[in-house]
Amino acid sequence: MQKSAKQALSCWLASYVLIIGLLFIFLGKPASSGGAAEAMGRAIVHTGFATLVTWLIARKAASPWSWLRFFGTYALVFVVVALVMALGNARSSERKFPFVATFPSGWNVERLQGVSSHPEDATSGVRERAMWGGADGLAVIEIACSWKVDSNSPDLSTDISRLVESVKSTFQAKGMVVDASKIHQTTVGGKPAFEVTLEAKANGEIEFRQKVVLLQTPKCVVSAVLGGTVQAFDQNAPTFDSVLEHTQFE
Repeated sequence: MQKSAKQALSCWLASYVLIIGLLFIFLGKPASSGGAAEAMGRAIVHTGFATLVTWLIARKAASPWSWLRFFGTYALVFVVVALVMALGNARSSERKFPFVATFPSGWNVERLQGVSSHPEDATSGVRERAMWGGADGLAVIEIACSWKVDSNSPDLSTDISRLVESVKSTFQAKGMVVDASKIHQTTVGGKPAFEVTLEAKANGEIEFRQKVVLLQTPKCVVSAVLGGTVQAFDQNAPTFDSVLEHTQFE
């Protein structure tokens, strides 16, 4: 085996093991086997590509590279590849999110692929989730975009009725009684929308309150949800209305 090949193999294995080790140290154990497989796959591709580029450069050199020179060049290529991949992912992410929502301080916001966590929904749209926790309990705001599959306008009144039934079934399966307000029309940023509020009760006491708003844009059907314990819901209802009203949709 040529010296450059040995250097490439050593760099690849060492950097891969180092990256996986750092991920476990700083991010902890992945929440699922799928997450672990994705992290390992990304590490293999990233380190492998940087190794390949460095090896191609080294093997064309007039004289064999020292180990120090090979490692130094590999490190530089690795950083460049990381920056290029990060930039590409950022631009791709921005293209895939057809809305921009701004949350006040105190909310933990994350962007997620799919309109739900179910694997079959992974390519159906995107969503942004914001969580708030305080002395009054927990509140969650989620704005989801479900991609339109054709140019036909959906029947939002029918869609929100189905959504209400789905939510009811979920809570009823947990032994809770669900009351829903009358679905009524409203506007969000000048766009027509439908809105409904649901309350889940256990032993006659309201345990959870949820507000659902449904509207459409040229690219997707948007569902915006505020859910939380009663006090947290009431405290953050104005925030939900403000965030939704000022969300910029494409």
